Amino acid sequence: MTGDDNSALARHLHQLSRKLPMARLLATLRVAGARVCGVSLKRGHNSVRLVFEHGRLTFRGLWMCERRYTCPTCSPRWLRKQRDAIQMLLADNDTLGGDSVMVSLSLAFPLGLTLSERWGILRDLNTKLGASKRSRTARAAAGKIGLVKVVHPIHGEHGWHVHLHLLYILNRGITGTEADKLKQVETAVWADLADKAGCAAEPGVQTYTRIGRTEGDFKRVARYLTKGIQEIELGRKAPNLDYYTCRLERGKNRSPWQMLDDATFHDDTDALAPLREWVEVMESATFQTVHLPRRLMTRLHEDAVAVRESPAGTAKDEVA
Repeated sequence: MTGDDNSALARHLHQLSRKLPMARLLATLRVAGARVCGVSLKRGHNSVRLVFEHGRLTFRGLWMCERRYTCPTCSPRWLRKQRDAIQMLLADNDTLGGDSVMVSLSLAFPLGLTLSERWGILRDLNTKLGASKRSRTARAAAGKIGLVKVVHPIHGEHGWHVHLHLLYILNRGITGTEADKLKQVETAVWADLADKAGCAAEPGVQTYTRIGRTEGDFKRVARYLTKGIQEIELGRKAPNLDYYTCRLERGKNRSPWQMLDDATFHDDTDALAPLREWVEVMESATFQTVHLPRRLMTRLHEDAVAVRESPAGTAKDEVA
């Protein structure tokens, strides 16, 4: 193997040394005798092989649970696909002349609500926001043709908090004034919806950020929306990715992966109860942490490839 291969092998051995203890702990939070992802055998001992290819280390012949939301072994594989897809979507839309806006929406929930109740309220309000005539008019005026939706749950001294990130894909470039107008309309609608649901949504807490149009900007957005990868694989050494963070993500609040790291490697027994609740909610309900506009992505990619391969190689003025 080359020096680069040796470095990659060492890195992935380190990641395995983190993921497997985390997976063992999660198995104890499910049911007695639950199999451990990446440890339990599919068949017999003779079926297990260690494979290193394409810069990644993989054990073949081990049972994989395929829990994309709650498994430290399976989730990074799934999140990497979402990260790459988001980055490609932004690059394709840029090729076609479109802008994008990162939206972060949060609520102040009544005390005493469970994680499932809070997530349900956030989901319902997001649906109503999209159905609002004022919001639909403002989005259409900005040129919105699709969105990426990501939900980040965090836990702190007041219990669970769930907030929403929406990445608006636009069919044209917009000015700062236009982005501010979109924010003004939608945050007013969001506040009205929150009030009717018994929550509060301070307009100044919600953020609308125009995304830059360089490859570095696209990478930062994609990494932030899928930051669970680094929280799982690097733990407390993960870099700060709060480029577009909601205010409540800062301070002593922790994501489920950060709590799992603390419980597994730093003997934080206080994290076990909220972790068990998180596992039960994510594995028994229909909540999604990441949703991508697949049809739009396919169409934009085909159009972007056609533009890049055309003799002129110039972007369209607008996305059709």
